[in-house]
Amino acid sequence: MKNEPYRELKRQKSKPKSYSWLAVSLTDAITYVILLNVNFHLHMLKKYLSLFILLSFIACGAEEEEIAETEKVLAQKGISYSDSTLQTIQQLLKNYYAVIDALVKSDSLSASNNASVLHQVALAADLATVKDKDSATYVTALETLNVIITSSQSLHTTHSLEQQRVIFETISDNLYELVAAMKPAGVATYKQYCPMAFNDKGAYWLSDTSLIQNPYFGKKMLKCGEVREELRYQ
Repeated sequence: MKNEPYRELKRQKSKPKSYSWLAVSLTDAITYVILLNVNFHLHMLKKYLSLFILLSFIACGAEEEEIAETEKVLAQKGISYSDSTLQTIQQLLKNYYAVIDALVKSDSLSASNNASVLHQVALAADLATVKDKDSATYVTALETLNVIITSSQSLHTTHSLEQQRVIFETISDNLYELVAAMKPAGVATYKQYCPMAFNDKGAYWLSDTSLIQNPYFGKKMLKCGEVREELRYQ
């Protein structure tokens, strides 16, 4: 009995010390540090996102100002042609825009049908008054028109959307040259550009609006592109 207190004390000393409080404290500390880190990154993310949005608005505003300035510079005095010749240019552009609409929708059948109409309009084109006014302009107009005639027929006969877009680029380049050479009074069109078309080679097209509707990608990259020039003849 005399040794009982000694044995009790020995048992108490032999019990392992509990460090559970330390583990809890470490867990809390690590959790706190993680939360601080997450909150910091969220704060920085919000900060950079706000900055990006602000810069986007500034860039858009600058682009609008640049386009407005371009319109001032490129709005120039056009050349008056006969009603028949003017209607030829207007009909070429109208049916060309219809081909664009079809390619934007990736509708190869509609593109083919509208190319057929474009082909007929080009065949019936009246360039007589162009020849009377300037022989050099007439030569350019005739050369580009012949390419449009041939290419529109090719686009009509193929139903491969990829190939139609390749042919469409040729039509676009020549129609631009035709309008730029003739400078028909009362005609306006936007020259637009996609830098990613044809594996980043880039390609142009004409549009009756500054709104980007990319015919080379359709819905895949509908808004890819920019206005490079506006032809406006008064």
